Amino acid sequence: MYEAEDPIRIIFESGAKPGGTEGAPEGAYELTLTEWPSDDLAPQRWYMHPGGFLGTFEPPADGGASKFMHNPDAGDDSTLPSGDINGTSPPWNWQPEVAGETVAFISEPLADDVVMIGPASVDLWIRSNADEADLEVTISEVRPDNQEMLVQSGWLRASHRFLSSESTPLRPIQTHLATDAEPLTPGAWTEARVEMLPFAHAFRAGSRLRITIDTPGGERAEWGFILHDFGDPAEHSVGHDAAHPSSVLLPVMPGVDVPTKLPPCPSLRGQPCRAYESFTNTPAE
Repeated sequence: MYEAEDPIRIIFESGAKPGGTEGAPEGAYELTLTEWPSDDLAPQRWYMHPGGFLGTFEPPADGGASKFMHNPDAGDDSTLPSGDINGTSPPWNWQPEVAGETVAFISEPLADDVVMIGPASVDLWIRSNADEADLEVTISEVRPDNQEMLVQSGWLRASHRFLSSESTPLRPIQTHLATDAEPLTPGAWTEARVEMLPFAHAFRAGSRLRITIDTPGGERAEWGFILHDFGDPAEHSVGHDAAHPSSVLLPVMPGVDVPTKLPPCPSLRGQPCRAYESFTNTPAE
């Protein structure tokens, strides 16, 4: 009887079913859970470091910060300017980051497969020359074949950063109430937690985790964003020193075997790929 089955069904790697049609809405393998999020999660925190490094240890006292310029045109960008998102091979156009308009952090290669299931919290320390910041944070997998696969994103307008009492370490929940809105103080450091929407992904051994932070836009096939009108150019900084240790808490699920090989890139539905290009952050003063 279906009532005896676990209520949560996780379908991994839709589009890469062994022996199936590449890109079809069929998963490679599945996992079921009794609750969401799972009590079996072992969340793992990764810190942003100078030089664009992502590591499990805290940044140094003199780690400084990196900055990016707000892109007022980014809200109209997408990963699929044309074509059918429901097809088996959409003509993805996931563009690389633009120097000066993004900050990016990448880990060393993973020693083992790492499975993540659930939401994630990107806990940023930000500073702006304006009283607002529109933020987009994306996690991707940089694979051993030098292909980068998009995994998930999250978004926040910084003045909406006030958290509900229902927030958890893995899921910051903003109230989005007008009475809770709080502008940034230009030039001052502020902590802002960004919810990375839930995902289920197997990061393979030899792959690297990558986190990028930029203006919302360019990471979704059909979404658009109405961005804040700054008037004058806006510049945002992300801290990565001991006093401002920006980090991401990831929903690691231990003990899950990954039974399939690395899927072709692209093949997974809604997860475009691109050739990985090394990136240098712009240091903040």
